Amino acid sequence: MAQKNQTTGQQRRQRAASKPSKVVIRNLPTGIPGLDAIMGGGLPEFSFNIVAGGPGCGKTTMAHQFVFANATEKRPALYFTILGESPIKMLRYQQQYTFFIRPC
Repeated sequence: MAQKNQTTGQQRRQRAASKPSKVVIRNLPTGIPGLDAIMGGGLPEFSFNIVAGGPGCGKTTMAHQFVFANATEKRPALYFTILGESPIKMLRYQQQYTFFIRPC
């Protein structure tokens, strides 16, 4: 009868301890060079972030700039808000910025 190769819990723990796995967290650029430098390259991928501040301080503009900096055809981005301006008013306002790219 063939003998099965069985490992004990202690052997598994020793093997795991000898090869520590390192999780790599990729940062996504915000599209704002100064902010990216302060934040070590941008916002962590798959993170949940709340942008808070007073009215008119640039929260919406920053969120739009982040979306424009990271969205691609293969990796679309979603901007979600429950408060703020109407979508048409927001788009008209954002079109004045250089990061806003008009569709071809």
